[in-house]
Amino acid sequence: MKLLKPILAPLLCAALLPSALRAQPPAALDALSRLSPVVAVPAPSYPAYKGGTVSGDVSVIALPYFLGGRRVWVYLPPGYRSDAARRYPVLYMHDAQNLFDASTSYSGEWRVDEACEELIRSGRIPPFIVVGVENAGAGRIAEYTPWADPKHGGGKAAAYLEALERVLKPEIDRRYRTLPDARNTFMAGSSLGGLVSAYAGYWRPQVWGGVIAMSPSYWWASERFLSWSSAVPKPGLRFFYQDMGTAEGGADPGVDDYIGMLRKVESAALAQGFREGKDFFSVEAAGHNHSEASWAARFPLVLQLLFSRR
Repeated sequence: MKLLKPILAPLLCAALLPSALRAQPPAALDALSRLSPVVAVPAPSYPAYKGGTVSGDVSVIALPYFLGGRRVWVYLPPGYRSDAARRYPVLYMHDAQNLFDASTSYSGEWRVDEACEELIRSGRIPPFIVVGVENAGAGRIAEYTPWADPKHGGGKAAAYLEALERVLKPEIDRRYRTLPDARNTFMAGSSLGGLVSAYAGYWRPQVWGGVIAMSPSYWWASERFLSWSSAVPKPGLRFFYQDMGTAEGGADPGVDDYIGMLRKVESAALAQGFREGKDFFSVEAAGHNHSEASWAARFPLVLQLLFSRR
C-alpha cells in the first residue's frame, strides 16, 4: 500500500514511485517501452482543437454510428504527424469533457494534454494516443454502472463497453496508427468511470490489457464489484491500478468508508494472484478529495507507472 503525502503536484510522481523505479534515471524508464517502427499509414487530417486550455495536438470528432454521434476527443503525441512509420499504444478515457479543456468541464479539468506533453517531451514516458469519450450527461450513470442500484438505477455498462470495443476501437485503429493488441490498449476513468474501467478489465482483459480506476465507486450496488470480481479467476491484465483520496467520503450512510472498500478490493486482487508493485498498484492519497484537481495531480504518476511496467 502506497500512502501519498499532501505535497505539491510537481513532486507527486517522485513521492509515489516505488524506490526501485525512483532509483532509475528517466532514460531507463523510457527504454522499457521503446516501440519499433512498422508500416507507415497516412496521418489523419483532422484540425487541432482550438479550445481554451488545450495543449498539443487534440482533435474532436463525432461518429454518427457510435452512441448516436457521441463526441470523441483524440490526443496525438509529439512526433505523430512527422513520423509516419510509428504506431502507438492507446489509452481510452471516460468523461472527455473533463480531460482536456476547462471550458467544457463543470468542475475543472484533468490536464491530460499538459501531463502527456510534459512527460513525453521530457522522455519520461514513450508517446501514446489518448482517446477520450464524452459522457452521456443524464445517461452517464447508466453507462458507467455494470449493475442496477436500488436507489440510483443504472446497469447499462455492458452495452456501453460493447460500443467501445466493437464500434469505436476498430474505427480508431483504422483512422490512426495504433498498436491494437491488448498489450497496448488501456482504459482509465474516475468515480463511476473508475468503476466501469475496473469492470472492463475483468470482463474483457483480452481487449483492455491495463486499467486505471481512480477513486472508483466500489460502493455501487452494495459493493457488487467486490463480490463479483472475487468470484472469478484472475483476469489476464498486465496492469491494474486503483487509488483513493483519504478525504473522500460518501453522502449516504454506510458508503462513506471509501478507503476501506479500496483495501478490500486490494486484498481480493492479491488473493487472486495479482502482485503488488508488479501488475497491481493500490494508492491512498493523503488529503486528496473526490475532484478533478486531485485526479489531475495523481495522473502523471499513473502514466509513469503504466509505461514503466510494459
